[in-house]
Amino acid sequence: MRFDEFENGLSRMVSWWNRKPLTDEQVKIWFRKFGSLPAVAWTDMIEGVTNECRYFPTPKDLDDRWYKWRQDNPSLWAREARRNISCVICAGSGMIFLWGAPGTFVRCGHCGNSDAIPAIADAMKMTVDQITEHGWRLDPCQAGGLV
Repeated sequence: MRFDEFENGLSRMVSWWNRKPLTDEQVKIWFRKFGSLPAVAWTDMIEGVTNECRYFPTPKDLDDRWYKWRQDNPSLWAREARRNISCVICAGSGMIFLWGAPGTFVRCGHCGNSDAIPAIADAMKMTVDQITEHGWRLDPCQAGGLV
């Protein structure tokens, strides 16, 4: 998901429970944990916690909701067994994150992992060479993989 989509959901939770805004460092920590989720999953998770929780959710609460969302929406997310986790470029995520715009990614053109994830089917599919030809840079903070 894009950073602005993530930030909107996080801001909604903060305002729902009338909490003080999170620091930039806290937002970065949350984004590192949940930024790779599909925007539709994040939106559904935020909707769920604001409707059902009596308190501001912990990352564990959202992890539980992510697990439940994947179980409830198998057509929108690939089961782990269908993915080639051995890709050295994307570390099995199917996504290559780009430097300069948090949350911006392309589908990995080196493996078929992104093909098994309908929620990101609209994103461009590129190889590392194609990314650099466009003048873009890989995000050095991407978990695992080549970068």
